[in-house]
Amino acid sequence: MKLAVFYGGDSPECDISTISGVQALNQLDGRFETYPIFVRGGVWYMPKNSADMNTYRRFDPSPCDRVELRGDTLCRLRRNKVVKPIAKIDCALICMHGGWGENGSLQGLLEVCGVPYTSPGVAASAIGMDKALSKRYFQSMGCDVLDAICVRRGDDALARIGTFVTEHGFPIIVKPNAQGSSIGIEIAHDMMQLSHAIETAFAYDDCVLVEHALSDFTEINCACVATRRGTLVSSLEQPIGWKEFLSFETKYLTDGKMSGGGRIFPAPLDSDLTQAIQRASQTVYEGLRMQGVVRFDYLLDGASGKFYLNEMNTVPGSLAYYLFADKQIGYSELVEIMCRVAIERAGQRTSPVFRSEVLSKYDPRANCGKMGCKS
Repeated sequence: MKLAVFYGGDSPECDISTISGVQALNQLDGRFETYPIFVRGGVWYMPKNSADMNTYRRFDPSPCDRVELRGDTLCRLRRNKVVKPIAKIDCALICMHGGWGENGSLQGLLEVCGVPYTSPGVAASAIGMDKALSKRYFQSMGCDVLDAICVRRGDDALARIGTFVTEHGFPIIVKPNAQGSSIGIEIAHDMMQLSHAIETAFAYDDCVLVEHALSDFTEINCACVATRRGTLVSSLEQPIGWKEFLSFETKYLTDGKMSGGGRIFPAPLDSDLTQAIQRASQTVYEGLRMQGVVRFDYLLDGASGKFYLNEMNTVPGSLAYYLFADKQIGYSELVEIMCRVAIERAGQRTSPVFRSEVLSKYDPRANCGKMGCKS
């Protein structure tokens, strides 16, 4: 199988995307013929030594081939002209977190080119990247979410936030509405901290989510992946080793490892609660007819025992392959499952045949050049 691996990108999560892409290039076995596509500044590069992390620490594009898709064929460019077709791509493995790599933009481009891809579709990706929109979708599927408001600059943001704080009290968590990897997120316990948190969030997004924060809670993660036999739901994990929330620093800068501060797997929950969280994940996943691995993050309230669906990650770090470890599914096998489903579903998409006589009857002189047909 000829597999294009997309990674890098221009979002604040570029470094994490690069790690995920290089990880894929190093872990995929002989089932795939991989074609690395590293994105920087909107340009697609095929780096030499693409599986070596040192290639990207101070990335030099000059020795790299520039590439692009012409239909489903990956082509090498020179002076913006195609000089050589490289390969007809069977599927695209998307390892780009955040930005247009995860919000549906890249997915739409791949659909136009006729290339199957290993993430949810355009609409599901857009919903997953928009925290406020995803909250509304979760609620429509019967899931509980924490109270929140979404504010933009200039729309009486401070007044609306003040009313929200009066109603809910502190602590308050403030998030950029369309960012991942905990970038730009802060928790506020008073008005001074809240002001700083809002300023930080607005540095990353023109829309900010202000949310009631739980004081005593446990984070629980669950993943789903579409297979030919239906949706496979992972066991649950409990991230540990952090304080108020899992920050970017804890996730990625602890001892140079993408450790997230540690985890308990499977999470030590009773069977009823475990199954309830798994059912909620599957319901949301199937409601948007998703494909690829999607990780759902929950908050379990220590006081009430109630669980809240916090967000979904449509291109999770490391493809969340570790959540399927107890099912004897390795990284390459998981990627193959995603690719097979992506190719199968892409083949099921049909463009309706509709024969029209509009062009043959169209008269540009009718209605002063506006749309009109001969009588």
